[in-house]
Amino acid sequence: MQPTFLKDFLAGHPRVTVCKNIDHPLVRQLRSFRLHQANLQICQAALQQIPLVEPPLDQALWLAALNLYLMAFGSGRGVVMLDRQKVLSPEQISMFHQLEKLRGRELEQGYGDTIALLLLDDQQHLISVASGIKQTQPLTLVPQLSELVSQSLGWVEAKCHALENQLADLYHQWTPEELASLPDWCNQG
Repeated sequence: MQPTFLKDFLAGHPRVTVCKNIDHPLVRQLRSFRLHQANLQICQAALQQIPLVEPPLDQALWLAALNLYLMAFGSGRGVVMLDRQKVLSPEQISMFHQLEKLRGRELEQGYGDTIALLLLDDQQHLISVASGIKQTQPLTLVPQLSELVSQSLGWVEAKCHALENQLADLYHQWTPEELASLPDWCNQG
């Protein structure tokens, strides 16, 4: 049974009869960038939903989008990470650093201000003690993060296209016999 993405892809290529598995450094880069593309699309979808949902779901979507976005620029094992110098403009890099600091502060201090209050009457007698958390998540930064996600997604999509073209140029140089000798692609999962 073919996975849905392959069925959809092959629908646009009716002459395809065999899929070959390729292993090349460019392929590993392409796979990394496709993972980033999927994660950035998730970020974009989460950010678009924030105005449509109630707290605390809006906070959850914000945090998921922020963390997933920043993760693309972090260090990853076996995945080519995005380079903010290549992907973002200098102004956007400044906003990126602001978002990194915000996330770092939140990881250290939590996602809100905890409060503990004495509740007194007009005679200054204790009525109760109240405590809780005041959410301080700056949802006002959603448009800025959305801009960074869109910019990064456009860059990643262009990079994927360029890598696909490089691979096509490379494998166009191979003979049909060499191409046939590549292992067939099959769905292992």
